[in-house]
Amino acid sequence: MYLNYWRLKEEPFNNALDLRFLHMTPQHGEGVARLLYAVQQHKEGAVLTGGFGTGKSLVRTFFLSKLETIGNFAVALVENPLVEPESMMRDIYAQISQKTMPSGLAGGGFRELAAALADRQAHGFHNLVVIEEAQLLNRIESLEQLRLLMNLSDRKGRPLLTMIFIGQDDFLRVFALSPGLAQRVPARWNLAPLTLEQTRDYVDHRLCVAGANGWILEDSAVEVLHAFSGGTARIINNTADMALYLGMREAAARVDAGIVERVVADQRNSLSLAQAEVAP
Repeated sequence: MYLNYWRLKEEPFNNALDLRFLHMTPQHGEGVARLLYAVQQHKEGAVLTGGFGTGKSLVRTFFLSKLETIGNFAVALVENPLVEPESMMRDIYAQISQKTMPSGLAGGGFRELAAALADRQAHGFHNLVVIEEAQLLNRIESLEQLRLLMNLSDRKGRPLLTMIFIGQDDFLRVFALSPGLAQRVPARWNLAPLTLEQTRDYVDHRLCVAGANGWILEDSAVEVLHAFSGGTARIINNTADMALYLGMREAAARVDAGIVERVVADQRNSLSLAQAEVAP
């Protein structure tokens, strides 16, 4: 709605996973590098953690896009770790082998999945299993199945797969439930929120990608954005998007601190109302 007013080609603060908008800070770059190192060296596992909206999904998407440049990989992405352990094994099997696992197998199909992993590796592929929302892994059975998968190796002793866990900051508590699993994950990295300087660069980058010809948000507006968001990218996006809309409604020449402060006040008021509704 505000694109013509601000002379933009597209929405700069959309939360869609579009790699053009990825602002690669040093910490995001290190996260990608550690994941790539884990798969290149055929490590058993790696962990990427971070708070809500810190860019884990974009890092994962960028990392996966780089795989084809460094080797051959058979990839399985587990997006719902809350499913039954057998369902998870079936999902991984289907993605690795491109086949549907027969039903009614002894052991939940673990032997068949192990065979599929070995077959892929024998044909020149390294297997990669990515667990999204890994902090939700709360079943001992699931954790033990994953640990057993990470134990698998070929005749030369090389791991049959690398398993990457992507989750919130509290994921590491999951390791307390399975110390054996924790011992198999040497590569770990946590994404911290953006600093004020990184927030300025982030906003500038997204506006430039969207076609901005000039600096639309004043420095004072970015300072308010950072203070409210705590450097969390998703909150920056949501707040900046509404600030552009409000700036258009007010026929502003630029988005200043006052406009962002009004958006912040609206969001805080909405949050307070929502919390009041769910309070006992």
